[in-house]
Amino acid sequence: QTPRPSERAHRQAIRPARMGLLRVSAWLGAVVVAATLIMATVFDGRPRMVWPPPGFLVDDLPDLSGKVAMVTGANVGIGLATATELARKGCTVYVTARTTAKAAATKKAIVKELGPSADELIKVLPVGLELGSLKSVAAFAKAFNDEKVPLNILVNNAGIMTTPFGLTEDGLEQQWGVNHIGHFALTMRLMPAIEKGQPARIVSVTSLGHNFAVNGIRFDNMTDESLYDPTEAYGQSKLSNILFARELARRVEGKKIYVNSAHPGGVDTELGRHIKDKVLSFGLPGKLLIDALESVTKIILLTPTEGALTQLYLATSPEVETKQIRGKYYIPIARAADDNKLHFLTPITQSKFAKDDALAKELWAKSVELTGVDYKP
Repeated sequence: QTPRPSERAHRQAIRPARMGLLRVSAWLGAVVVAATLIMATVFDGRPRMVWPPPGFLVDDLPDLSGKVAMVTGANVGIGLATATELARKGCTVYVTARTTAKAAATKKAIVKELGPSADELIKVLPVGLELGSLKSVAAFAKAFNDEKVPLNILVNNAGIMTTPFGLTEDGLEQQWGVNHIGHFALTMRLMPAIEKGQPARIVSVTSLGHNFAVNGIRFDNMTDESLYDPTEAYGQSKLSNILFARELARRVEGKKIYVNSAHPGGVDTELGRHIKDKVLSFGLPGKLLIDALESVTKIILLTPTEGALTQLYLATSPEVETKQIRGKYYIPIARAADDNKLHFLTPITQSKFAKDDALAKELWAKSVELTGVDYKP
């Protein structure tokens, strides 16, 4: 049926409006896609599995039979992925969590993934590891040292992020206390076992979030709640991870102990749960925002296994020894930040404070003062 003249005129009149709407929708879609890709690239998300070509993949892990490793925070996220992949290659792995029950559940999950043969490879000590308690750290380290085994690989992976203000059992700002001081004390107490495990690796898991420490490390007023900023505090703890690895690497330079730090990338884990809780506190608008963000995280973020690749590289790759990689900060996937060729796409790399050897020495001295433990080769 031929349209009436009036209908034909109406269609012709609205056609430009429809075409305009389609053009606007197409442009908006393109902008959203471009913004998503840029954000994912800048924060080292999923694009890092494509470009630049990953420097290390799961299939590149060497045989680790006879090696002994410890992974802190092995019960979730990249810690669980790290422990699983180490065990898959025959490594004996001591998994840590805040409680023995969580560590036991982690063992069960890994054995379920790898099969019954992994039962002998995954070890759970009779005490939990609460990094916010120096007493707990000392007890855990003693339990491990009582095993009388060398330690070839230590992955200091556990951490908390942008938490509300709080103090550890020892009166320290909790993010710095858990992310840095707890790991410092643990590593110092495990150094005799690590020396016996040479050639050995120590990996300090950090973050590009160390750049949030815009003033370096505020040693004198960390515990002042009126000055507390959760993002800056997180940055200080992650900056400390890098500086600790840098200074420890300097101290063991004459030994076959290779100490480095790794930024995993933007990974889909529960680490940002405190940010999520804060957004959800705004009610329906917050929930809608979280729902929208979670719908794209699978696209823009790395999986835990992908996020674990950089620390697995530093923990296991023969290149670390052949290339004498020491005291370096690595970014996804398994690339030295010093060698980064994509500064125009990754403007957030390594801060000036992360290269400050004087600050690293000051951090070491402060850490020794607070923990009462030290390492003097």
